[in-house]
Amino acid sequence: MQTVHSEVQGKFSDERRCHNMGLLQLLRLYPGRIPDVDLMFACDDRTVVHKRDYSSPNASIPPPVFHYCGEEASYDIVFPDWSFWGWPEVNIKPWEELKEELKEANERIKWKDREPYAFWKGNSKLGPARKDLVTCNVSNGQDWKARLFDMEWSGEKKKGFNTSNLANQCTYRYKIYVEGNTWSAQEIGKPAAKCKKLKMQNIYDYCFHVLNEYAKLLRYKPIEGSKETCSETLVPLKAENGDLGSTRW
Repeated sequence: MQTVHSEVQGKFSDERRCHNMGLLQLLRLYPGRIPDVDLMFACDDRTVVHKRDYSSPNASIPPPVFHYCGEEASYDIVFPDWSFWGWPEVNIKPWEELKEELKEANERIKWKDREPYAFWKGNSKLGPARKDLVTCNVSNGQDWKARLFDMEWSGEKKKGFNTSNLANQCTYRYKIYVEGNTWSAQEIGKPAAKCKKLKMQNIYDYCFHVLNEYAKLLRYKPIEGSKETCSETLVPLKAENGDLGSTRW
């Protein structure tokens, strides 16, 4: 039986948990077909392997780092993030389930009956474009017909992220998309934009091929020595007061 072994450096325990969920589902879809690999995975919102650091003739070879995001100025290897298989701690459901809820919510209120504004909610501190966007909010008697809400992480956490349900945001006529610090899996989304339908099978196929091609480059055999994770251990613990507790591994 194939398993996921992980070792964490830093404070991104929740992101690690969600990343492992995706890998475990990948192992179930392709039993015995995922090779043993040893990889580094960054969970921050900013790229880490910058091309400028490896541009000189005597520069070393850039390390292979997998990441949820990427940009033209980096060598980070883009890998699908938790938004595809869900993040229970912050009330984000797996895409297949969320897609159906969005469809139902979209049909619940006709477009002409929705609030005639452009809506956005997110962390305005992630990237200059978002900082510019929030200046278009209602202020000093000027209404740009935009309703912009800054997502304050600690406040949302106390509420159990109940106000962050995407299906509940279909009450506005328009939805604003704006990049954060970097972009995430942009090439994967292009076919979906054309056919209006994103299939999770395509996401897992991408993961399957990326890991298989990466495994061909390894010149050593990965060994076990870190924390083993299986689906039964991915159980979030809730504190009695409703706040997020720890996660059992």
